[in-house]
Formats: sequence, structure tokens, C-alpha cells
Amino acid sequence: MGGPGGRFGYGRNILPWYGLGYADLSEPYYEEAPPPMLVPPADERVAPPAVMQPKLIELPATIQKTPSQSSLPTVLVWRNGQREEIAQYTISGAFLYDYSKPRALRQIPLDDLDLNATERANQQRGVQFLIPASPSEVTVRF
Repeated sequence: MGGPGGRFGYGRNILPWYGLGYADLSEPYYEEAPPPMLVPPADERVAPPAVMQPKLIELPATIQKTPSQSSLPTVLVWRNGQREEIAQYTISGAFLYDYSKPRALRQIPLDDLDLNATERANQQRGVQFLIPASPSEVTVRF
């Protein structure tokens, strides 16, 4: 077990040196307090920025909805003559998406609807029903 390197190859009776010396007691062992914060006199203080108040923006009468237009649902007329009322929908591409019932999105192909009869039925009620002119257009009613 002996040998030139000792038992584990570290040599004999050699302890590691970490460079720790004796404490220097000539200086205080606590840190000094930071210098006091100077507060300028009241007349030299900068005022905080003013808080912006909300502004009321009124829409012109031409943009506001009339009560009859917003309260009446849209009537859909199916090819078999059946009628159905929906309140919230979008038309995109070849489909009408019905959002009237919560958590139940329906996708209705426009080919299943009689579009001319649907437009006439809604015109008689004073409800605007627009079909997009091109596939890149979208109609929304909420």
C-alpha cells in the first residue's frame, strides 16, 4: 500500500492549501451605510405626468344601426322551401357559417340555399343580406 504516491496517489501527509490566512482585524468587518438620499425642496420637484382622460367618440348617424335592423334575425330559405332564422353568421367562399348557437358552429353550403328567395325574404323584413361578389370577399353579421 505504501509506495512513492501514498495510498491513493496523493503523496504522504500533504494537505490542500486554500490560501486562507488570518483575519485582518485592523479594518472594521461591517460595510459602511450608503450616503443619505437627498430630496429636493418642494418648489424644485418635477410634477408627475398628467393622466390622460378617456375621450368619448360619437359615431355619425349613418353608421349607427337602426333598432329594427339589429334586432331582426336573418331568414334563410332552403331549396326545399324550409325557412330558418339565424342571428350571427359569416359568408366566406361557398359556405355560410352560423354562429347563432353557442358552441355549435354550423357550416352550410350556399348551394343548399335558395339565394334569390333568401334575399327577397330579408328585403321584405328590412334586413340586409349580402352575398359576396368574389371568393376573396367575406360577409359578416353579428
